[in-house]
Amino acid sequence: MSDGAPRPGGLHHEQDGATAGAETVVLLHGGNLSGWMWAPQREALADRHLLVPDLPGYGGSRDLGWVSTTDAADRVAELIRAHAGVDEQGRPRAHVVGYSLGASVAAVLVARHPEVLRSAVIASAPLDGMGPLMTAVARTQVKLLRVAAFQRMLGPRRGLPREAVEQLVAAGVGLDPASSRRMMAETARGVADQLEGLDEPASQAVPVLGVAGAGEARRVVTALQRLQRTPQDAVRLAPSMHHLWTVQHPDVFTAVVRHWVEHGAAHPDLEAVPSSRGRAS
Repeated sequence: MSDGAPRPGGLHHEQDGATAGAETVVLLHGGNLSGWMWAPQREALADRHLLVPDLPGYGGSRDLGWVSTTDAADRVAELIRAHAGVDEQGRPRAHVVGYSLGASVAAVLVARHPEVLRSAVIASAPLDGMGPLMTAVARTQVKLLRVAAFQRMLGPRRGLPREAVEQLVAAGVGLDPASSRRMMAETARGVADQLEGLDEPASQAVPVLGVAGAGEARRVVTALQRLQRTPQDAVRLAPSMHHLWTVQHPDVFTAVVRHWVEHGAAHPDLEAVPSSRGRAS
């Protein structure tokens, strides 16, 4: 593993796994988290070359500050160009895997920088924003993230393992409050206005798996239909999973990612999205 102390404007990142000849997978964390959340995937996907950045305002990239999802996507594209393995034409390219906030960044990356991507897994993305209730709850939680006692109380109730709870505590203490507020305001609005290129031919050439937990908010599930553009794309639900499934059930999420990266197809245990909740592929 190598640390990537950023050049001015660059994202802090770490690299794991194989290097010689291995395809690169970029893991983009959720909001108010950082690259630590991917520890199980980093172990399970050690046969791949992994790039694990901290998004602006979080972890090692805290001092950059959150500007917008577009800004974050542009920075991730720079990271791929600088560090990803190359394809048959000698071009640096990667599979991108994003969760929640990171999934919104991944969607904008597909729209703006398809040339650096092999494929994308966009998981639990609030592309169309959050409703009033979800927004109010999220804003309250953001205010409490820096309170260690709150994190230690809430973590077990969410089914998080002890090590994840302690990582949440550490991440909360180090959060940039201004970045969190800007990120939350943008997430509440959604990023539809930043996805204009998603249906362009170059972006459509990037296969996309849009996936959410079957128990997630309706807005998250219905937003999956934005990602069903061509027959090579897929939108699916993970049975019995909720929004925190990447941390609560990392083995399930890793299996979904591996199957997509290796076969370009949705994992067979995933379910089609009912027509009343989105458009099934």
